[in-house]
Amino acid sequence: MPDQRSFLGSLAITLCFLAGCESTEPYAKYDANVAFPVTAERKTAYLDVAPMATVAPAARDQTRLSEFLAAYHRQGEAPISVTITGRSGVDPIVRREAGNVAYWLQKQGIPAQDIRLYVAESPVAAGPQLTFPIYVTPERRCGNYTDSIENDHDSANTENFGCATQKNIEAMAANPRDLAQMSTPTGRDGTRAWVVVNNYQYGKPIPGANDIKQDANYTIGPISSGSGGQ
Repeated sequence: MPDQRSFLGSLAITLCFLAGCESTEPYAKYDANVAFPVTAERKTAYLDVAPMATVAPAARDQTRLSEFLAAYHRQGEAPISVTITGRSGVDPIVRREAGNVAYWLQKQGIPAQDIRLYVAESPVAAGPQLTFPIYVTPERRCGNYTDSIENDHDSANTENFGCATQKNIEAMAANPRDLAQMSTPTGRDGTRAWVVVNNYQYGKPIPGANDIKQDANYTIGPISSGSGGQ
């Protein structure tokens, strides 16, 4: 007489195969990309500067403003908002200062459509505050292993497996915003980019745009040497 337990086990496997069994195991236990997704957080960068009575910032603010705009170009997102503190939005002093800040930002290469001007009504005088959305990578604390790796019956990854790799990917991103959303296409000619990079790698002259359009300089490979060497 066959073993009833074996028969029931085979029946359960067959029924599972026919009906489909849904696993309750979290996928993150087996995939580091799910356990530690590469991402970026959207925050706000702030900078308070001295009042700009002219179209040039105070000397003590120039370095700070340069670093602020460098962060904007590297990790930021339009627009740059400028808040002027004054008694009212129709105050000529307030309006002149707002215009000075906007003009200075345009001289630094910020398009006018990427600048927003606001007035914070207050009897207390204060210099402009500049803000913009900035993307940063979250802090990761890797190397924390509290669960024993000797009693793993699920063949799962250790709890921090892949954390350091994901952290390094985030650190290498030139603009963390690219981890959260795709960059806007630049319209750059992919064929020209390929030829330029290939020629650079092999020490060949970089062709001009007209040469690319005329299908010239498409040969790849190292430069031939008179001595026969590479």
